[in-house]
Amino acid sequence: MSKFRFALNIFAITIFTLTVSMVAQAQTRTWVSGVGDDLNPCSRTAPCKTYAGAISKTAKDGEISTLDPGGFGAVTITKSITINGGNGGAGYGSILASGVTGVIINITDAADVRKSVRLDWLNINGASTGLDGVRFVAGNALYVSNTLIDGFTSDGIEVTSASSTVVVENTRIRNCVGNGIRTSGNVGGGIKATVANSYITRNGVGVNLQNGTIANVHDSTVSHNTSHGLQVAEPSAGSTLNVTGTNIASNAGTGVNVVGGSRARIARCIILQNNVSLAPAAQVDGRLSHSVDPLRRGRQGAHRRQADRRMAWDSRGEGRHRSHRRPPRPRGARRRNGRQLVDLLRPRQLPASGYRRHHREGYLPRLRSDGARPPEA
Repeated sequence: MSKFRFALNIFAITIFTLTVSMVAQAQTRTWVSGVGDDLNPCSRTAPCKTYAGAISKTAKDGEISTLDPGGFGAVTITKSITINGGNGGAGYGSILASGVTGVIINITDAADVRKSVRLDWLNINGASTGLDGVRFVAGNALYVSNTLIDGFTSDGIEVTSASSTVVVENTRIRNCVGNGIRTSGNVGGGIKATVANSYITRNGVGVNLQNGTIANVHDSTVSHNTSHGLQVAEPSAGSTLNVTGTNIASNAGTGVNVVGGSRARIARCIILQNNVSLAPAAQVDGRLSHSVDPLRRGRQGAHRRQADRRMAWDSRGEGRHRSHRRPPRPRGARRRNGRQLVDLLRPRQLPASGYRRHHREGYLPRLRSDGARPPEA
């Protein structure tokens, strides 16, 4: 009998331990801290040390929050999750990825319906030896917000997950040898990408879209890249790029470079001081007003003519843009048919009798060469 009770107690303890373990591994929100420990349950009062340690204890569609600034290590994500580096508060999540990729996203679980990852308020530093800042291998959606990606030997963000959606907003990507952002799904992968309010500078190619990507870039700056600013290419399928309200400047290659059967559309953009502004211009549509540097070669057709017309005033009028206003004329005078006439809208400058006589006789007296008014008759 005692043996039976002993076995029953052991069984109950085992069930209780497994239950507690499952609860600990399935928290909707977990926490990390620079002074935490990955052996902790990742609660607010007992946080973990790294993102990799916390992700195994976070439920699908859950969130890892950052309590205080610190380095929390590279991480591989295999389920829908949010990593919040601190939302601009006390915490600021840093990932030092020397010699490795900062964040790898590879979600293949059929039970994970959303397959969505959100990265917010992170500093991903490759220290000039890291591979990729963020590598999106498999999943449905990736959202990168308020994040700094710096110093990688390949790409800042690399997307190879076919038919996925990628949104990058309020983000800075710089000093990446390959591309700031590169999308290349499998043949005709149909990746949909949006880049908004972001700075992409000092990379190889700023934004490189391939294999059927459809992308929108707006209200951003793409500058000082060592190759092209924006490129749409087609190793296997043409891509489409729509650019609005974006500054594309000082890139060593082409501002907007279109390869093969791809297409680009630009509106309200400033494209200045690139080696070439648009190439080939025949594959770049400009539906609304934009400013293209007329001094850079490589433009053809309507874009060049439009730019030359806008800058025509420069060659005649002291370097002012054609749309700028001319200098004001001398006070008290106005231009009419090539002659300067006295403005009689200010009768206080003439005696009342003279003012009435001029209007009665129907003529306007000319100014003398010294600017004085003619004597009264």
